[in-house]
Amino acid sequence: MQFPNLIRNSLLVTAAIALTGCAATAKLQPSAKLAMQATPAPIFDADGDGVPDDSDRCPGTPTGVTVDSNGCALDSDGDGVPDHADSCLGSQGGVTVDSKGCEVVLKLDNALFEYNSAKLTRDARLVLDQAIYDLRRTPTKRIEVAGHTDSLGPKEYNVKLSQRRAHSVSEYLIKQGIQSDRLVVLGYGESLPIASNDARAGRVSNRRVELVDLGS
Repeated sequence: MQFPNLIRNSLLVTAAIALTGCAATAKLQPSAKLAMQATPAPIFDADGDGVPDDSDRCPGTPTGVTVDSNGCALDSDGDGVPDHADSCLGSQGGVTVDSKGCEVVLKLDNALFEYNSAKLTRDARLVLDQAIYDLRRTPTKRIEVAGHTDSLGPKEYNVKLSQRRAHSVSEYLIKQGIQSDRLVVLGYGESLPIASNDARAGRVSNRRVELVDLGS
């Protein structure tokens, strides 16, 4: 008789259909597959400059400042002052610049003034005479006469001393024929050190008057 074989074949077909249905059902469950995928780590950029924090060598860049691939503000003339803070873009390589990126053409140190005074010494006048010679050759060049001190003493006193010394220098330049409208005279006190005030050598460097090239 053929009935047992028919029954067996029917059972096999039924089992195959059932297994196929389970496989199809599994394929229709995308959530199980997604659950197995790793969730990507969030990307943090605290200063919003477009460079992720883990690659940013200059964190804390001010908002709106153009940065390079390392997240550092651009310094196109390589003078150490970023473009967004540089008042004299295009400085020549190797020149000394101030905090605004402008070339320092002359620096009078503290020894060229009488002690705790704005009075120029004879050596100071000799140094300034060389600067005057250069200024006469470039009659359109404008100069900032910037006075600076170390951090010893009250801030208010330091500002006034730096102003007096800067004015003393500008007055000497004017007496030697340099037009006053070419000069900008400012006293910064202790606010713009070029060395640490923690050591004596640094304080000596910080007590200075600079002639800064502002261009034509």
